[in-house]
Amino acid sequence: MKLFSRNTIVKIILVLIVVSLCLATYLNLWSSKSICETTKYSDLQLINGVKTCKFKSITERTRQEMHESGISDDLVDLNVVSIPDVVFDEHGTVLKRPIAEVLGLSNEYVSKLYPPNAEREGWTYLGIDPKSFAPSQTYEVKPIPPFRDLYGYPQKYEVNHSRVVVILPRISKRVSSLILNTKSEGGADWQEDRYFWQRVIESDRPIVIVEGFKKALSLISYGTVAISILGSCGGIVFEQSNLSLASSRIMTDLLPFLREKRRQIYINFDTDELPSVRRLVSVGAWVHAALIEREGNIVSIATLPEDTKGVDDFLVKYSITEYYKLLNDAIKPGDYSLQFSPTLSFLELTSVDWCARRCEGQCAADTAFKRIP
Repeated sequence: MKLFSRNTIVKIILVLIVVSLCLATYLNLWSSKSICETTKYSDLQLINGVKTCKFKSITERTRQEMHESGISDDLVDLNVVSIPDVVFDEHGTVLKRPIAEVLGLSNEYVSKLYPPNAEREGWTYLGIDPKSFAPSQTYEVKPIPPFRDLYGYPQKYEVNHSRVVVILPRISKRVSSLILNTKSEGGADWQEDRYFWQRVIESDRPIVIVEGFKKALSLISYGTVAISILGSCGGIVFEQSNLSLASSRIMTDLLPFLREKRRQIYINFDTDELPSVRRLVSVGAWVHAALIEREGNIVSIATLPEDTKGVDDFLVKYSITEYYKLLNDAIKPGDYSLQFSPTLSFLELTSVDWCARRCEGQCAADTAFKRIP
C-alpha cells in the first residue's frame, strides 16, 4: 500500500527544493551581514555592486588628517569614509580586504604583494560624477601605511582606474548657503548636490582647479568653488599619433564648467620638493591653462610658496584672505610659460601624455600601479 502518490512525492520534492533555496539565500545574507554589520564595521556599497566593510565612524586618524587640511566636519562627514585593510573573524581568519576591494585588486595579487596588516587603515571619498551627478565610480584611496609598487616605492594614493577623473564633492547646507548666498539647499541627498553644482555651472563664479579631492574640500570649506583632478595632468588628453597642443584637448568631464562662459579659472597645483617633479607639474599647469583658455575662459596660474606643498597647507598656515591675495597675483599662461622653455621637449610631452592617458584608464600596462583584472 502506497503512502503517497507519485504526484504527491514530486510536490514534496519541489517544496523541499524551494525551502532549501530560501534557506541558502537567508544564510548567505546572514553571513554577509555578519561580516560587516558589527559594532565596529558597517556595509560600504560600491557602485560596481561589490559590498565591503567600512568603519562605522570616521576614525580619529582620518578626521585628524582632514582637520590638518582645514576641512570642516560637515564636509568630512558627507564625503569621507574610513576603511580597514583587513577584517578577521574570531579565529583570525581573513574575511575581507576592504581597501583592495574598493580598488578592484585581485585577491591573489593582494595576498602576494600586500599581506594583511591589522594596523593599516585608509580613507576614500564618496564624490559625484560631473556628468550624471550620481555617486562617482572613481575611488581614490589613501592607505596608511601606504602600499608599495612592484619596485618597492611607497604609493601615497591608489586609484581604481575608473575613467572619470573629475569628482565633485558633496555639499553641506552650510557651504551651499555660503557659496550660493541663498537659503541652505545642499546636503540632504544627491538631488540637493545636483542643485548646487548645476547652479555653479550656470553661473559665472570663479573656479579653482586643484590636484586632489582633499584640497578641493579644503577650499570649499572656506566658501571657494574648487574642482579636483587626479594629478597635475589629469585633465589633459593628447592624440597618441600627434603629441602637440594643437591636437590635445581638455577632458570632457571639465567641459560643463568651461564652455560658453567667460569664467575666471585658476589653476593651482601642488609645489613638489623634487625639481624634476616640480617642472612636470609646471608643464601640466601650463598645458591645462592653454587648453582651458582655448575654450574661451579667462585663465590664471597661481603658484604656492615653497613652504606649502598644497592649497590645504596654505590655508591652514596662512588664511583664506591671504589665499585670495595669491589668486590676485596669479599670472596668465603666456607669462607663466616664460618660467621654462616655451617649447616642450618630447620627453615632457610624452610624460604628460602618459599621465593623462593613465588617468583616463587607457594605459594597457601601468607598471607603477600594476593591476590584475
